[in-house]
Amino acid sequence: TGITGMHYCPWLYLQILKIHFSTLFLMQVVTVMVKPLTLLLCSVRCVVEDKNSKVAWLNRSGIIFAGHDKWSLDPRVELEKRHSLEYSLRIQKVDVYDEGSYTCSVQTQHEPKTSQVYLIVQVPPKISNISSDVTVNEGSNVTLVCMANGRPEPVITWRHLTPTGKQPSNFQDATFYLTFC
Repeated sequence: TGITGMHYCPWLYLQILKIHFSTLFLMQVVTVMVKPLTLLLCSVRCVVEDKNSKVAWLNRSGIIFAGHDKWSLDPRVELEKRHSLEYSLRIQKVDVYDEGSYTCSVQTQHEPKTSQVYLIVQVPPKISNISSDVTVNEGSNVTLVCMANGRPEPVITWRHLTPTGKQPSNFQDATFYLTFC
C-alpha cells in the first residue's frame, strides 16, 4: 500500500516463441519485443524427415550449430531437442544485435533443403530526456524537450492540457515552442 507508479513482474513477460517449419521451407518473418527486466526466449524449430539427415543452423555471422556441435561462442544460443528429428535454435535474452536472417539447412539423402527465418527485434519506447518543471513569466519563450529511444523509433506527441477545459492541442514533434498570451 502507498506505492505508486508503474511496476513490472519479470515472470509476467516471459515469452517463448516457436516457429515450426513446414515441408515447403518458405522464408518466415518473426518479430519479437524486448521488454525490461525479462528473459525472452526465442526458439526456432527445425524438424527433419529422417535420422540420416544432417542439420546446420546458420546466421549472417556463420555457422551456429552443425548437427549437435556448437560453433557459436555466444552462451545465450542453445540447441534444443525434444526428439531425435527436431533441432530448435533457442536464443535467450534476445537483443537488437540478434536481428537478422537465420537459416536451417538440412542435408537429406535426396537433396538439401533450407528454410530461413528473419528475426526482427523491437525495443519498447523509453524516454531518455525530458525537461524538468519550469516556471516562466507571461510573454516569455519556453522550450520543452522530450526525447525517446526505441525500435521502431517512437513518435512523440505533445498535448497542452488547458485549465479552461478546451480541447487540448496536439504537437507531433520532439520540440515545440509555447507562448502564453
